[in-house]
Amino acid sequence: MLFNKSTHLTCCDQCHKPFEINIKSKYLGEGIVRRYFCCEHCSAMYTVAYINNSIKSRHKKLNRIRRQIQMTQRMKVHKSKLLEKEERLEELSKAAKKLMLENKEEHDRLVMIYE
Repeated sequence: MLFNKSTHLTCCDQCHKPFEINIKSKYLGEGIVRRYFCCEHCSAMYTVAYINNSIKSRHKKLNRIRRQIQMTQRMKVHKSKLLEKEERLEELSKAAKKLMLENKEEHDRLVMIYE
């Protein structure tokens, strides 16, 4: 599937016609939502993501960590505190990577169930 970022157009793998991406959500039960879009010409469906409560929770935590990283990067510190700042950035980065890995594992588990 080809994707053009500036116009949100993609080309369908099935009919090979271009179409604009319109993301939809479908509740699957048990707190699970499928995010997807369909080709407007042939109705081929493309799943973007599966989301459940634990993925949402980790995503919120990840956004908080990203804001903390940005704030820490902007902080002006004396040379004597530079090492502390770098250690804090490393700690936040590791926490973010852990959350992203956990979300990927949970998403992969949902893909195995629903596809």
